[in-house]
Amino acid sequence: MVRMVACGLVVVSVVCAPRAWAGANDPEAAAAAPSDEDAGRTAERVLVMDLKGGPEVAGTLTETLGGLLTAEVARRESFESISGEDIRNLVALEGQKQALGCEDSSTCLAEIAGALGARFVVFGRLNQVGGQYILQMSLLDASTTQVIGRRVLKAPDERVLVDELPHAVADVLRPAFAALGTEEEKVALPDRDGGGALPTVMLGSGVAIAAAGVVAAVAASGSAAALYYLVLEQKSVSPDARYAGRYAWFGLLGVAAIGAVAVLPGAALAAASWAWE
Repeated sequence: MVRMVACGLVVVSVVCAPRAWAGANDPEAAAAAPSDEDAGRTAERVLVMDLKGGPEVAGTLTETLGGLLTAEVARRESFESISGEDIRNLVALEGQKQALGCEDSSTCLAEIAGALGARFVVFGRLNQVGGQYILQMSLLDASTTQVIGRRVLKAPDERVLVDELPHAVADVLRPAFAALGTEEEKVALPDRDGGGALPTVMLGSGVAIAAAGVVAAVAASGSAAALYYLVLEQKSVSPDARYAGRYAWFGLLGVAAIGAVAVLPGAALAAASWAWE
C-alpha cells in the first residue's frame, strides 16, 4: 500500500501538475478545455506492460514487438495506450526506485497503472520453440482483477510475426469493448496471408505443377515408344489389336504434350514467388 501511494503521488504530480498550471495561466487553453459531454467520451487508458521474452529470443525483437503492440493499441480512438517505457520516462523509475519504495520494476508499473486509472492492462510473453515464435498475450480488466482476453500467435518467422500482430491485438482487445458495453472499433488490418505465406504457397504449387508435368511427359513418352515398337511395328499383331494400339498411342502422345506444356506455367509460378519476395 505504501508503495502504491508513493507511486501514485509521483505520477499525479508529474502528469497532472503541468496540465493544471497550463489551464490556470492560459485563457485559450481554458477555453479549449473539453466540456462535460466531451469528458464523458474520454478514451479508456490501457497500460501495455513490457513484453517479456524467453532467453532464446533476442532482446531487440521483444522491444520492437512491444513498441508495435503499444502503437497498435493506440490506433483505436477508444483507448489511450501507456507503455512501460512511458511510465519510466515520466517518473524516472530506474533512478527513483528506492524513493518510490519500489523494489521490482514490474510491480511498480502495475501500481502506477492503478494510480493512473488504467482500466485495462495488456501483457504478454514471446518465446521460440522448435524454430517457431509463440506470442502469448492477455488482457486484464483492473476493475474486476480478471483476465478477460487471451490470444496465442504462432509464427514461423519474424516477418509473419509482425504482419499477424495487428490481428492478434484486435482479438485480445475485443473483450474490452464488450466490458465497456460499446461496439468494437474497426481499424484497417493487413491481409492474413502473413506476408511470407503466399510466396511459399506459390513456390510449392509451381514446383509441384512443373514436377508433375515432367513426370507425365516422360512416362507417357516412354509408354508411347514402347507401344509403338512392341505393337504397331509387329507384323504378328492382329489388325484389331494394331487399331486399338494406334488410338492408345495417340492418347499417350497427347498426355506427353500436356505434361510438357504444364512445365511452363509451373516454372512461371515458382519464379513469381521469388519476385513476390
